[in-house]
Amino acid sequence: MELRHLRYFIAVAEELHFGNAAQRLNISQPPLSAQIKELEQNLNVQLLERTNRSVALTEAGEYLYELSVQMLARLEKETAILQEIDRGERGKIAIGFGGSVVFQILPRVLTLIKKTISEARNSRVTINDKAANSSVINGRH
Repeated sequence: MELRHLRYFIAVAEELHFGNAAQRLNISQPPLSAQIKELEQNLNVQLLERTNRSVALTEAGEYLYELSVQMLARLEKETAILQEIDRGERGKIAIGFGGSVVFQILPRVLTLIKKTISEARNSRVTINDKAANSSVINGRH
């Protein structure tokens, strides 16, 4: 099963008409029908009740429709998060610090980072200067 199968199925389920779904997807009707048949065969279930005049979802079709909508929405959300990580807008930030920096500068730096990168995760670990440098360099924090 491929994502296009789910996208095609969602269109048919929402339109309840192969011709309208095909037009919505900018494909012709025969390949759409073939893809839905292939999906049914892959899943070994009947998703649609077909007559010459109508299309209706079976119980399995209703379940797959709801599941497909949720899965594709989740995939879009996770894809957006991956893109934010790739652009440096989200992720993990490691800062090595010691001494009075903890009280004087660090709170302002963390506030600025949080404003700039709202999804940045930070974890504060108090360790000596030598251990902090080594830890940040080696990516352990």
